[in-house]
Amino acid sequence: MRGSPVDEALAGQLKKKKKKKSLGILCESFIKQFLTWRSTISLEQAARRISDDHIDESKLKTKVRRLYDIANVLAALNLIEKTSLDTRKPAFKWVGEQGLQVFIGEMEHYFKENNTSGGETNQLKNIQVGSFDFQTAEYHATTKPKVAKPAQRLNSGST
Repeated sequence: MRGSPVDEALAGQLKKKKKKKSLGILCESFIKQFLTWRSTISLEQAARRISDDHIDESKLKTKVRRLYDIANVLAALNLIEKTSLDTRKPAFKWVGEQGLQVFIGEMEHYFKENNTSGGETNQLKNIQVGSFDFQTAEYHATTKPKVAKPAQRLNSGST
């Protein structure tokens, strides 16, 4: 049984609104700020540029908190690094692909130091969830390969 055309239209609008607010879209917008605007940005600056012009302060603070979570993940991957501007609030500087290569090297070193089989390193290199074109600041989704979880690998006897 289908709903009325009005119900379906409202459901479609709600779905679009939720997609617009997703962490993936926010992350992509945050990265675009580094690539198209400035190489060092505070979270508040990024939140204001990403948001509508008439955003209220409570929603802005929520967006800043979400950007902080995203920034921590990007910093862990060495894509950005924490720095400061003239304010006491933290800012982040774009490092880019070079930083990501450093992260992969660190992971390879970790696996070698901990006497792992190397299968995990190959999985890191071969996983391709999507690609971000750093020249055009566009994200291109690809199919996500099936990678066994560690517990599944242990139970199956494979590495």
